[in-house]
This record gives sequence, structure tokens and C-alpha cells, in this order.
Amino acid sequence: MSTIQIELSPAIQRLCDASPHYGRRDFEAAAPFRRMGVIEGPDGHMVSSDTYGDNLYNNTEEKWQHVTNARAIRDLLEEADNGCGWEYGPADSFVYDLDNPAIVAVVEEIESALSDYPFLNEDSYQEEVYDEYHPDETTCHADGECPCYANTHECSDVMAAAVGCGKIALLMDEWYCEYCSTWYEITPEQRHEIAQKHFRAGLYEAEQNGQLRLF
Repeated sequence: MSTIQIELSPAIQRLCDASPHYGRRDFEAAAPFRRMGVIEGPDGHMVSSDTYGDNLYNNTEEKWQHVTNARAIRDLLEEADNGCGWEYGPADSFVYDLDNPAIVAVVEEIESALSDYPFLNEDSYQEEVYDEYHPDETTCHADGECPCYANTHECSDVMAAAVGCGKIALLMDEWYCEYCSTWYEITPEQRHEIAQKHFRAGLYEAEQNGQLRLF
């Protein structure tokens, strides 16, 4: 009975020799191709195939850089040869068939693109980072000067909007800013403004109901 010889690319051999976590046998045992390569990043490490963010990362930005790149690579490989010629490999890697010209060409384009710029889909990356830092419209977990409304709002504008939609009643002593997560005392000046707005709102409602006509 003959044994199938698996040829690993020099990149796989080099990366395995340098890693304390996986070796050549891990790739040989899982090898779906007789001649197998792995997608490398510009730093000489294997590009992560984590498309869900399940791995441990140093920060949110690093996580979504890896994940959105992995998703973009997956989509490019799927389009290259009807989903053939590549697989998810050991150690969260992308492995591919060195005897598949279409896949090899796409891998070369991917590695070249990553050497020029660290993002394969920067729009997706920015959206994912923003969504993680902003789980809802009133919350901002981003560090530094985030330009979102939750971080740059004026409490006076929020209060005016709350009065306009009826969230602040005339006799309330405090009001709650959802963006600051803080209760604020209503000053006499603010109470006067609230009274005026409630009065105008009452006049408008009466006019709309035909109970009053304003000239």
C-alpha cells in the first residue's frame, strides 16, 4: 500500500518550525491537497481565518482587522474556483492547493494587497468597530475623542428634545440625560423654559383640535 506524500510549502515549514503550538504533522494530518500552501501576512505570520471574532485579541481594532480581512479572503477564495482549491487549516489558517492556478493567483493578489495596506475591506472594518463601541445610540465605549453624538452631545439640546416629546413634565424636579447617564436638577430658568414650551404645545394642540384659532 503506497503512502501519499504531502508537500508543504516552504512558508508552512518555516512557520511550523518557529511555532511552539503546531507543527508539520498538524498540517500533514489535515492536508486536503497533495501540495499545500498557506496565506501569509506581511509580518510573515499566517493570516487568521477567524471570521467570527472567537479568538483572543489585544483590542477591538485588532479583532475586527483580523475578522474583516478573514471574511474578505474567504469571499475571494470562494469566487476564484467555485469554492474549490482552499480550506480552513490548522491554527486558524487558510490553506490552499498549490496545483490550482486560479487559487494561487488569488492568494498572490491577497498577499500583495495586505503588504500594501492592512485592510481588505476598510468600510466593513469601520462599521464593525463602530457597532461594538456603540451598542445603542446613547452609549459610547470608544477611547479618545469619538465624534459620535453620544460623546459630543449638548445636554441643553437633549433636554429641549425631551421636553418637546413630553419626557420632562412641568412639575419634575430632575431630568435624566440618557447620554450622560446622569440626573440633573432643573433650575428655575429651565423650569420657566419648560413652562413656556408646554404652554405653546398646549396652544398648538388646541388649534389642531379646532378649539382655538391663533392669528
